[in-house]
Amino acid sequence: MAKQHPYITAATWIATLKIAKVRAFFEVLARSTARILASPDS
Repeated sequence: MAKQHPYITAATWIATLKIAKVRAFFEVLARSTARILASPDS
């Protein structure tokens, strides 16, 4: 049980990195959207 299959570990890492990337992307997107909505001359 202590030793996992390498491909399972790799898949978990890839999924974690993808989720982190998507989360960061949406955070930036929300921030820029808020900035556009907050600016009076848009």
